[in-house]
Amino acid sequence: MDQEHILYSIKKADLATLTNAAMGFAATICLIQHNFDCAAILIILAAIADGVDGAISRRCAYSPLGKHLDSLADAISFGMVPATATYLLITPRNIVLAFVLAILFLSCGLLRLARFTTRTEIMMDFQGIPITAAGLTIMLLIVQRETTELFPHILTAMIVILSTLMVSRITYPKVQDKRIITILAVTMIATILAYTLKEETLKIVAGVLLTMLLAYTTTPTIKITRKEKETKNV
Repeated sequence: MDQEHILYSIKKADLATLTNAAMGFAATICLIQHNFDCAAILIILAAIADGVDGAISRRCAYSPLGKHLDSLADAISFGMVPATATYLLITPRNIVLAFVLAILFLSCGLLRLARFTTRTEIMMDFQGIPITAAGLTIMLLIVQRETTELFPHILTAMIVILSTLMVSRITYPKVQDKRIITILAVTMIATILAYTLKEETLKIVAGVLLTMLLAYTTTPTIKITRKEKETKNV
């Protein structure tokens, strides 16, 4: 029996997912031209598309392609692009280290996506930091590359930390509070607009967004501290 044509399987959410992948591809082109700031802006757009994809899929019917297509797009935008950017920036200092860091981040990101795709049960929280948050954090950090001479060391440390967190069993909350989502969206849009203004403005606004993502990275620590306090009070 003939299957339905693949184009008829595409839903609204899938169009947002394809936009995510397109932004990732465009960011790769920017990296080839060593335009790291533009690549970071395109990954912010990819993250917005990824968020729109999730919002649409929760309201409308899933397509047969949805979950798998989403992981493939995320692998491009939040896995391959940050890994490539890391390789290009670390190579002048140590090409072997650059290769190892890039492969480490990409591999852990792919493993994180594979674990998510193969899960059948609905999870209240994420297991391991989402690749979207990890990839976006790296790209926003790269915007700050000229602010300190220690940047290569900071980037190296963040790649190792985020790679480890992606494949860890540490739980991360799904952000569902509309106020937090609105603040995050406004900051993302402000960062994109800042790119059209002065370089210093971009660094400042991108720094705010980076701080928000780093705060999300530390949420498991806050949870553990709260649990310890509750246990002592019992």
